Amino acid sequence: MANRPPCAVRTEVPARRAEVAESIPVLRPRLPSTDRLVAYLRRIDASRLYTNHGPLSTELENRLAHHLMLPPLGVTCASSGTAALTGAILAAAGHAAEPRTLALLPAFTFLIKHNPQPISGADRA
Repeated sequence: MANRPPCAVRTEVPARRAEVAESIPVLRPRLPSTDRLVAYLRRIDASRLYTNHGPLSTELENRLAHHLMLPPLGVTCASSGTAALTGAILAAAGHAAEPRTLALLPAFTFLIKHNPQPISGADRA
């Protein structure tokens, strides 16, 4: 270890203006202000339910169903994107069967070991 050269320390950030100027912002959410969220956070703390099936989750489902003119149980919250995709595939197409064995999914997604295609019986296209 004593024979190794000292590590170089980079003091400058490389200029990437050309790359930045051509980039397209993908993840720039427009979130509500903290002041608008405080009342909801207080309600969550008061109920002590920090997962699905709490009063705010149910209220969100009901308000979205009403806004989208769906029946009262026409919207449901999911605990993850994988659960949402699995539910959507199963609700729309059911389990995969010949001749429909493919599922089209967005390219910009996070794949995990147990993804929705095998659960629904579909192959990825």
